Amino acid sequence: MWKEAGDTRRKARRVVTTQVHLDVNHLIDQMRQGGLATTYSCPACRSPIKISGDTPASSLQTCGYCGSSIQTTDLVDFLTNAVGYR
Repeated sequence: MWKEAGDTRRKARRVVTTQVHLDVNHLIDQMRQGGLATTYSCPACRSPIKISGDTPASSLQTCGYCGSSIQTTDLVDFLTNAVGYR
């Protein structure tokens, strides 16, 4: 019985992971098509990071001022609001 109880507990502890596809390029294309531009604040140093349709997605991985990495999920949330998806 102890073995069965242990097996049951281990099965109950399984963690389910979900993969989310984040396409920053698509959001930047939407900004280009809409003629939009916005400014994102670096979460570490609060310096302004200008984002427009001409901004390459590769330049949005790290802050140009302090060098800290930018969380893609936070950036996608910000751009989604800027484009008007939410």
